[in-house]
Amino acid sequence: MSYFAHTTPFASNPLKTKDDLAKYLVGLLDPLAAHTSPGGARIHIGFTGTHYDEAAAQLEGFSRPIWGLASYLAGGGAYAGTERWVRGFANGTNPDHEEFWGNMRDKDQRMVECSAIGFSLAVAKEHLWDPLPPEGKKNLETWLAGMNDKEMPNTNWLWFRVRSLIDVTSC
Repeated sequence: MSYFAHTTPFASNPLKTKDDLAKYLVGLLDPLAAHTSPGGARIHIGFTGTHYDEAAAQLEGFSRPIWGLASYLAGGGAYAGTERWVRGFANGTNPDHEEFWGNMRDKDQRMVECSAIGFSLAVAKEHLWDPLPPEGKKNLETWLAGMNDKEMPNTNWLWFRVRSLIDVTSC
């Protein structure tokens, strides 16, 4: 493992300052542009051995980086690629768009991704929610609320439920 740690492009970054962290996050986010769908809603890094469908896997690729992006934006950072995620929210939650993430079902992987999405909207609202057009906001709210009547496994997934976007964004 030590060999791998010294050969990554991040090995020279000491991660001691806010600037170090900003460089690290941009270094993680920028390469994702080449793997992002035209509508911004899906990120496909490669094929997985997951048990869930490809749309959910690509939603996972979209949602996981926004933990860092939202934190960076909330901390005063500015990221040129933020617009990709805004477009992704609008298109991924639009049932008429080809990149629609799909409706949630009982015990669906999409529920897990709501945690990162809810967090990002709560902490970086002005960067990720405010730029959405009214229809995009309504679709995102409806999509998130779609998990509330679904069965969740009795696991840590119970923490991922987002009651409603209005609750999240009014914080």
